[in-house]
Amino acid sequence: MTTLQIKVPFAWVEPKPHTAVPSRLVYSTLDEVGDEQFLEAIRLCLAEPMDRHDIDFLRDRGDFELARKSFVAPLSTFEYRRSWWHLAHTDGGDLIGFLQPVIFRDCRRGDLEEGAIYNYGVVPKHRGRGHGQDLIRKLTAVLQDVGVWRIFADVDEANIPSLKTLSAVG
Repeated sequence: MTTLQIKVPFAWVEPKPHTAVPSRLVYSTLDEVGDEQFLEAIRLCLAEPMDRHDIDFLRDRGDFELARKSFVAPLSTFEYRRSWWHLAHTDGGDLIGFLQPVIFRDCRRGDLEEGAIYNYGVVPKHRGRGHGQDLIRKLTAVLQDVGVWRIFADVDEANIPSLKTLSAVG
């Protein structure tokens, strides 16, 4: 059974000053950590999903398939570079989360791309500490470096923590 889900759009529109990324986390790119470690990080972060479709998918298909869906699905609609996707850790090496910025295919305005938050997540035991905002700031800075006219996200209306995070970052 598929859950009815209403998505709330979130849009960040240039021009804005370059987003400052807090220094309390250490970031590693997909190229630096490799596919296997990145996939495992997604699995850990989505172990307790906040999105109702992800909750259904987890129940029906399991955590590995949910992580795999997030890892491979962007290939058809979006473009990304492996250097844009990051894992975030504490200085001590504890995994905090992941971020997956992408750009829409064929949505340029002049020399700027249309960016999107494909996915991001925080390990459940680290939620509620502002790490989601750190991840979104890093994701925004990555897309600003790419050159975007807008960053778009759609969020399940029931995912109040993500809606608050996106609103706080702006």
